[in-house]
Amino acid sequence: LSFIRSRLRMAVRPNRISPAYFEGEIVRPSAVDSLLIFSILYAATAALFGLVYAAFGLDFETALSASVTALANVGPGIGPVIGPAGNFATLPDPVKWLLSLEMILGRLEIIGGILILTPDFWNE
Repeated sequence: LSFIRSRLRMAVRPNRISPAYFEGEIVRPSAVDSLLIFSILYAATAALFGLVYAAFGLDFETALSASVTALANVGPGIGPVIGPAGNFATLPDPVKWLLSLEMILGRLEIIGGILILTPDFWNE
């Protein structure tokens, strides 16, 4: 929370120097930026895939839960379909393929997965 407070202070007064602290040590701004980028990409990926799953006919709770479950590579989701008493077998096949892709993105820590999809990665 220290870095969020620091960024808000800098937004109000751009010339102000307000470092973020973690365990009494100053955190480099590049580390804070990397953390924020990762967090935003993680949330955006989960939301985007959740919307895609909802477009395939899943209810919003199941769609978002499936997305977060796949991206984080953790246990059962929430809801009647993929909850603790359910499984992913009843989901449409395209959704299962997308869930598999999302699991791979989650294992590659998203940034690596997105990096592979950029043309600059293949040109170098």
